[in-house]
Amino acid sequence: MLSEPLARGKRMVTETNLRRDVFRLLFNLINDNKPSGWYCRASISNVDAEFPLILLNPVQVEAERWSTEKRDVMITIKIDLFVHSESNNATLDVGRDNVYKTLNDNLNIVYGSDNLIIDEINDISEPSIEDVGDNTFITASIMVRMRI
Repeated sequence: MLSEPLARGKRMVTETNLRRDVFRLLFNLINDNKPSGWYCRASISNVDAEFPLILLNPVQVEAERWSTEKRDVMITIKIDLFVHSESNNATLDVGRDNVYKTLNDNLNIVYGSDNLIIDEINDISEPSIEDVGDNTFITASIMVRMRI
């Protein structure tokens, strides 16, 4: 559920709720548009983990002051994708392409926040094999950088 300003269509992202509002905006957008059979989560639980999975990590914030009146606030979120090792890279690419397309196709929603601008959507890793608990996955990551 989005915070009150975002829920009512007044999508202004403020520094007061920056991490929470940006995370919820992106999580809801990706979750609502994920490929059929995929899951979207904010964490992996060993008990009820379902795959293939789009995992949104916590929002990172970096402020850079240019003068007493101007500064840039950069926002970064890393999105990890997991598919069972029995799958192939094509399955992983379905998830990666979906995240990229969802963000690009919905820029009006993100830009509609009045002051949130997406600067980059980049693959930051090649597909790799990773063990998580008792399972082996093919994983890849996407980095989304924004600013207000």
